[in-house]
Amino acid sequence: VYGSGGGNVGNVGGATRRMVVVDNEGNETAPSLAPRAFNDFRWSPDGASVAYIDVMDGGIMIFTYNVDLGTTPKQITFEGNNREPVWSPDGTRVAFTSDREGGLAYDLYVKNVTDDSPPERILALEANQRPFHWASDSVLVFGTQAGSEDLWWMNPSDSTSATPYLESESNLTAVRISPSGDLAAYMSDETGEDQVFVRSFPDPRQPVLVSRDRGNHPRWAPEGNALYYWKGSPVDTLLVAQVSTDPTFSVTSVEPLFGADYVLRGVDLHPDGDRWIAPDSRNQGVASPAEPGQPEQFLIVTNWFSELRAALGEDDR
Repeated sequence: VYGSGGGNVGNVGGATRRMVVVDNEGNETAPSLAPRAFNDFRWSPDGASVAYIDVMDGGIMIFTYNVDLGTTPKQITFEGNNREPVWSPDGTRVAFTSDREGGLAYDLYVKNVTDDSPPERILALEANQRPFHWASDSVLVFGTQAGSEDLWWMNPSDSTSATPYLESESNLTAVRISPSGDLAAYMSDETGEDQVFVRSFPDPRQPVLVSRDRGNHPRWAPEGNALYYWKGSPVDTLLVAQVSTDPTFSVTSVEPLFGADYVLRGVDLHPDGDRWIAPDSRNQGVASPAEPGQPEQFLIVTNWFSELRAALGEDDR
């Protein structure tokens, strides 16, 4: 539980996990990073890099990592507890939530990832805030939570523009704006279980239920003609809902794709729509003794038995 103001920005443990990339058929590959306390993965708009958090001794820090090149991760926050990184549409900045200034709530910050400038706080409310989707230059959708969680949006360049999108006694989370910019998919527990709904954006008219038997963490297909979501328990399952927007939004079919056991709050769909990045706690191995976020490295020693004999004063034979 984060924030001394009583809000819950989301639980994150220090469990060691692998970073895996999995396609829509369930085939996995693993980038060359040692297992760590990974979470909150988000693909960059160009699909080459991810932003993620790493639970460290000094707090929860945000890193970026080029998955395509496998280069050394870059740490972009250095104090406080920092969560929920989301990329700007041009891939030069990351918005996140943090308690770095010691207030009563988690506030919204933006960090330029192309230089060493410090993060800039863009919004401070009495409630906790966490970003969900930086949909366009002028639209950042986020959650605010004092009791139940509501959905707001703002122009990141204008803190006075922050305004509620959807308020409820239920918890509303994980909102994603459609590629066309006029629909919002989000998660709500108003039925007693997590479900995925879609409403118009920015004016929320009548909701449409997408999931049939629980659903969370929705992601739009790049063309906007499908909506992926996850169903947890007893096996986490990825489903795809084919949708139509003519004349109004409707769901035409829903089918399961594959089942897996990932940390669902950390999954994210690649911009190409054909693969996911996820924190995987299965067979995670051991934490790397190297510096946090560093790629896994191996040292190969040859002729070690001869060297051992020489050190013991024995003949090599």
